[in-house]
Amino acid sequence: MKHLLVFAVLSLSIQSVIAQSVTVSIADGQAGRTDDQVVLKSGVAEVTGSDLSVKGNRVTNTMSWSVSPGGNKIGAMTRNGMVAYRMLDYYGNSVANTELEFFNSSDESIAVYQFDDGRAVARDNIANFTFFDADGSVVYSISNSSQSSGGEQISRLAADPEGKTIVLYNPVISYDSRTGSRAQIVYGQGDVTEFFRSDSREIKQVRVADDGLFITVLTSGQASDRVHVYDRFGNEIHTMDLEPERLGVTLSGRGEFLTAYGAGRVQVFNIITGERVGSSSSRTAILYGEYIPEDETILVFGGNASGSSVADATVIAVHVGRRQIARTNLDRTAVMREKDYLSIVRTSTGTYRMKGLNQELEIRTSF
Repeated sequence: MKHLLVFAVLSLSIQSVIAQSVTVSIADGQAGRTDDQVVLKSGVAEVTGSDLSVKGNRVTNTMSWSVSPGGNKIGAMTRNGMVAYRMLDYYGNSVANTELEFFNSSDESIAVYQFDDGRAVARDNIANFTFFDADGSVVYSISNSSQSSGGEQISRLAADPEGKTIVLYNPVISYDSRTGSRAQIVYGQGDVTEFFRSDSREIKQVRVADDGLFITVLTSGQASDRVHVYDRFGNEIHTMDLEPERLGVTLSGRGEFLTAYGAGRVQVFNIITGERVGSSSSRTAILYGEYIPEDETILVFGGNASGSSVADATVIAVHVGRRQIARTNLDRTAVMREKDYLSIVRTSTGTYRMKGLNQELEIRTSF
C-alpha cells in the first residue's frame, strides 16, 4: 500500500510537470519571412535601405515609415527634392502622394504614425505635428512645444490602434537645474487638453489601451518609477509607485489590471484593490509583459535586444492561480517593429497571438 501511495504521488508530480508548457510558432501564412519584410494585412512590405515596396510599387528615399496596426496601410515620409507624404494600401495601390512645402528635408526628427483607416500624423520637427485625413490631405497642425527656455527632447505620439485617442507628449523638458515632462490629448483642430505635467519627473512611456479608453503614463524620478492611469478624457484614476528601472506597463481586464515589466521582473496589480496579483523574475531581460485575466496568466516576451533585433528571444507563461511557470526559447532572432507596438491578443483559452514583430507569433499554454 505504501509503495502504491508513493507511486501515485510520483505520477501526479510527473503529470503536473508535463502539463506545464508554452509553445511558440510562427502564425499561419508568415513562415519564411525575412528581417527585411514587414507584415501587412495580406502579404508583406519589402524594405531595402531607405526604399520600400509593396507588390512591386516602390517608394524611394524614405525618411520615416509606419505600418498601421492592422496592416491595412503603410505611410512614408519621402525626400525626393521636396518632402512628401506617401501612403500605400496592402495591395500596393498608391492612396496618397502629398507634397509638403513647409517641411525641412534635412530635419532628422521627421516621423509618421499611420492608422488603418488612412488617417495619419506626421511629426515635422521636434515639437510640431501635422494631421492628415484618409485621402492624405492636410487637415491641421498642432505645436507640442513646452516653450521652456531650457529646451526639450523630441515630442512623441501615443495612440490606440484605431487612433480614437491620440496623446502628444514631451518626455523630457529642461527647467534649469531639473527636468520634467508633460502630456496632452488631441481632440481636433485647436482642441487640446493637457492632462499631465511634472517639473521633477521624466516620462518613460505613454501607452493608450487598445480600446482607447485608458491612458497610462510611466515616469521616473527620485528613487522610484511611478505610473499614472487616466481615462480617455484625462481624468486621473490611479497612481502607483513602482520599483525603479521599469521598461513599460500594460493594462488589461477593462483597465482593472496593471502589468509592470523591466529589468528581469514582471508584476501584476489589481488597481481597484491595490493588491498584487502575481509576479515573476527572469535572468533574461524582459521587453514586454501582459496579464490575461480570463486565463489567470502572465505572458512575458524577453531576450537580448540590440536596436530592433532580439537575440535569444524567450516567451514565459506564468499561471498565477496555480503558481506554475513555463518557458520556451525561440529558435530565431525576432525583430521588433517598435517596442510601443508590441501587444498580445487572446484568441481562445490558452492561445494567444503576439503582434508587433516582423513575424507574428502564436503562443499556446497548458497548465
